[in-house]
Amino acid sequence: MIKAHLKSNGLSLFFLGTAAATLVAAVIEVDWVPEASIVIPAAVWGLLLGLLLAERPLRPLYAWLLITIYGFLFTAIWLGNLSPPLNLWMGDWGAFSQYAQRQTAVFFDQIAGWFSAAFSGGSSQETIVFAWGLGLGAWFLAAFAAWSAFRLRRPLWSVAAMGLALGLNGYFGAATPQWIVLFVGLGTLLTAVIHFDDLEQQWTASHTDFSDQIRYELLLYAGGMALVLLAFATSLPGLNLKKAAQTFQQQPLVRQAEEALERLFPGVRQRPGQPTGPGGVGGSGVLPRAYLLGNPPELSETVVMTAVVALPDTFPPTALDGVHWRALSYDVYTGKGWALSEERREPVAANAFIPLPAAKNTATIRQTVHWIQDKRVIRYTLGLPRQFDHEVTAVYRGLSDLARVLGETPTYQAASRVSAAPGQELREITAAIPPVILNRYTQLPNSVPQR
Repeated sequence: MIKAHLKSNGLSLFFLGTAAATLVAAVIEVDWVPEASIVIPAAVWGLLLGLLLAERPLRPLYAWLLITIYGFLFTAIWLGNLSPPLNLWMGDWGAFSQYAQRQTAVFFDQIAGWFSAAFSGGSSQETIVFAWGLGLGAWFLAAFAAWSAFRLRRPLWSVAAMGLALGLNGYFGAATPQWIVLFVGLGTLLTAVIHFDDLEQQWTASHTDFSDQIRYELLLYAGGMALVLLAFATSLPGLNLKKAAQTFQQQPLVRQAEEALERLFPGVRQRPGQPTGPGGVGGSGVLPRAYLLGNPPELSETVVMTAVVALPDTFPPTALDGVHWRALSYDVYTGKGWALSEERREPVAANAFIPLPAAKNTATIRQTVHWIQDKRVIRYTLGLPRQFDHEVTAVYRGLSDLARVLGETPTYQAASRVSAAPGQELREITAAIPPVILNRYTQLPNSVPQR
């Protein structure tokens, strides 16, 4: 009888794991964000932890406290790549600590940047927060599925929760209906197996005699019922649900929710967003191959802009020798060129100051720029832009790393900040570069040779 119980539990776990895998596959198919693969390890480990705690005589409050803590830690470590490589675990503590500090700084800077945009009315292309939500959702759904099935003996609760998530994924992500069809059959078999397991325990406890053939008959009947439900679920896409869907979408609360989600997560269902159109120097955000390492740039003498620069009295003209016109900063080297990581945008009123990190020994330069080459919206300034005479959009990475500024007028006046520090002082400051900046601008893809 113990062997039969273990066999039934193993069958239940198989159907539960397969149902969870169906939900994970549906999310992966939609490909919400580049980090969507977090749902795979989150679902696996969430299911295992939920199963482990469900079989332990632990109070539900303590069990779910552990599930919550481990869920946040696991997904954060996975998404932020916070765990150092194995060679650092076995090597120097200084390198280990430096790696952990840099990765943690970048991860929380991305989170802080998204929240800054969300609460200031701006928008952010950053997808790490949405991916974290996907990972936590997969973690808690898998843990709840194991808990409700093996601790509460209520498999319908887990089926309902995962079915709701599957429906939302299909509605907002336009996933193919095959996953719902498969999930219906698996949910039916899971419910039948766990229900029979409960009946078997009751019969055993009351010393009621029963035949082992009941198990096979139950599976046969449950399989037949699953096939009927599968046929019904397969026919659903052929029904005329267009009018019902349109009615639902036109509800005020639904429209407001969708508008809010579009503002908060404009980077969802897009690959790492690169600016296109006249504002993107590289078009798609990847510089031409002429800018690759080892290739000389193709120079020309075409006049693209004119500018008049006004220097402060205390700023010697020779100090401009090392200052360049700045359009934007690329931060992702792909092995073939440079690209832009996710960004957030904040509107800045005319003559308002653009928030920048504090810096010592700087000077303010004013300039009037007239762009004559095309209708480019990116703003060019000497050094970091500080103020414009018209409304602009400041584009940041993370919380305070200004990537570029966008505007509409071909002629504009701007104030920018440049360093007035001597070379020796600048060389000494490089030892104190913030970890988030150092890590963001020195990362290399795995495809780049070590040399």
